Amino acid sequence: QGQDLSKDKVILGSGSLDFGLTVRSNTDIEVPATTNITLTDADDDLSLQVATVSTGFLNNLSTDAEAALFTGVVGDIDYEFDFLADVDADLDIRGTLNARNVQLGASATIDIDNAGLGLGGLQLAFIYANSSANVDIGSGAQINATGDLGVHAMSNLRAIASLSALSGQDAGEADAALSAVILSSDAVAQVRADADISAAGAFDLIADNV
Repeated sequence: QGQDLSKDKVILGSGSLDFGLTVRSNTDIEVPATTNITLTDADDDLSLQVATVSTGFLNNLSTDAEAALFTGVVGDIDYEFDFLADVDADLDIRGTLNARNVQLGASATIDIDNAGLGLGGLQLAFIYANSSANVDIGSGAQINATGDLGVHAMSNLRAIASLSALSGQDAGEADAALSAVILSSDAVAQVRADADISAAGAFDLIADNV
């Protein structure tokens, strides 16, 4: 799928629940400071997971308004890239979570392979890909896990630029088929100083760049 030029967010409200709860989203999740989610049964688990995936899109924005929107979302990257992929996955915890096992995760994945773009003889001058995953347990957050607590941020960036994928061109044309590939990948899993964390079992805090 392509990267959208807009950003939604799932904002969770309070609840006292007598069952396990799993929330999976392809856009950001926020637990505000006013939210208290409590799973009342001793064997109930809580899982909040953000997963975003992109194969990018062509930078063929035709109007000034579209270009301004792109710059507002992606930022001024100082290059006229022909192909872009820019994804981030954010899980922000500011409120209170009470459950047995608590799993908090954010993953951002970019998979670019110019053999699968279906661009025919189009030559790419620049490719830009930025992948970011962040789990932030903020100041004032309270998490009480009577079992295990897992916090995992993963940024997975894969890019293949194959000249052989550009069919129907002679060797001279293929030499100029790709000028530059710029890749950036970042994963952060953090607990702020004023957060109150309690886990009776294991506490795993993991950030992976794959």
